[in-house]
Amino acid sequence: MIPRFALFFAATLAAAPLHAASSEVYKTLGGTVKLVTSGLSDENGRLRGALQIQLEPGWKTYWRDPGATGIPPQIELNGSELKGLEILYPAPQRFPDPYGDWAGYGRSITFPVVFHTPAPNTAPLIEADVMLGLCQTICIPVQASFVFDAAAGAEDQRDAITVQAAFAELPAEPRPDFRLSAAELKGDELLLTAQVPSGNIRPELFISAEGGLLILPDLKEQNGDTATFSARVLRAPPPDVPLHFTLVQGGAAVGGNVPFPTP
Repeated sequence: MIPRFALFFAATLAAAPLHAASSEVYKTLGGTVKLVTSGLSDENGRLRGALQIQLEPGWKTYWRDPGATGIPPQIELNGSELKGLEILYPAPQRFPDPYGDWAGYGRSITFPVVFHTPAPNTAPLIEADVMLGLCQTICIPVQASFVFDAAAGAEDQRDAITVQAAFAELPAEPRPDFRLSAAELKGDELLLTAQVPSGNIRPELFISAEGGLLILPDLKEQNGDTATFSARVLRAPPPDVPLHFTLVQGGAAVGGNVPFPTP
């Protein structure tokens, strides 16, 4: 269940069923929110879509790990026509904060979404609640409810372009010269070693582990193509939960999972 937050106030939005492969655009303080799908589900029942967040100037939103007080994008399905979904995340940026740096986006962003349908070549009714956080001088939780028929406009080229562009912005697969190569846990300190293509450009590392609480890593040393980071572990994730990483250098990014280290 998506939790209800009481930071300052929440904007709650509702939609009636629509005859299109995307929801209406809903406005809230700081921006707009929209859900989009494209085409039919593939042979494995996966239907590609996107969560669009258009931000007003000066507003920000969160990455998959928002720190101790932020709100990551969440989608909760209603009804019974979908089996589940997965939200994917473009590379974020680091925002300094006196209460602790956090990862997010200071520009309009579109998150790729994979909806899991019961059968291939389908586009069912989408009924979903969206929860996310938007920040300016304060951070507010925003909740929106969407209902639309994904089959009604499955061939809409505008929606197809939106979804394709969202997936194209995802971090690439790691490669030998651009990856998180080692993770070691010493007490509550997580030591992370990365290989980066250039020793002249400062890299950034973003990490998350479901059920865990991790402080954003700091770059400790960069020696040629090797960068060393350190992060505090406030709460370790449950056993067998992987450590997700997004490694950024210049305009390039890679992302993936490695085993969360044991002490």
